[in-house]
Amino acid sequence: MRNFKLSVLCASVLMVTNATYAQSTNFAGGRIGINENITGSSANISTPSFALNIGENSGGASLEAAYGMPMGKTALLSLGATYSLMTQNAGSVVGGNISETLQQKNLWTAYIEPGTTITDTTLLYAKLAYSNVQGVLNGQYNGSKNFDGVGYGLGIRQMMSKNAYVQVEAMYISYNSQTINSVYYKPNATLGTLGVGYKF
Repeated sequence: MRNFKLSVLCASVLMVTNATYAQSTNFAGGRIGINENITGSSANISTPSFALNIGENSGGASLEAAYGMPMGKTALLSLGATYSLMTQNAGSVVGGNISETLQQKNLWTAYIEPGTTITDTTLLYAKLAYSNVQGVLNGQYNGSKNFDGVGYGLGIRQMMSKNAYVQVEAMYISYNSQTINSVYYKPNATLGTLGVGYKF
């Protein structure tokens, strides 16, 4: 009887261990998705005659591809990239002799994403990203330059079936500064994302 109880106990522990490990593997492998982003863009701009902070909110879709690797019973590490399909408005300046519109185009990110499973179908993750965007000035000071940035984010991913998932994420990106035709330009962006995707 004692051996039987011991066998049942060992089998139960093994089943729980396998079930726990299955949590991270539920999110492992390649995945692709499409995201709807609400972006709050802001920028510090200055010229020899003025300095101010401007900003604007705008929306747009982005594509995402990533690969997740189990790192333990509940841990997952993903590597991925996104590319925005839309031009983001970053604000405008109108007044006096100044009329400028700022836009952000061709936004893409490459990221590393450590995560931990909360349940078999729910993953909580953090994100560290490198980002690149083209900043465009339209108006008196026409011109464009590429900006490099670092992004930090948090998100949650929910498997809706074996392959389909939804995710919600927030990320802040701080870019380096550039001077475009005598205008100092230091952009930042805050992104709220709702995404759907397919895991292979």
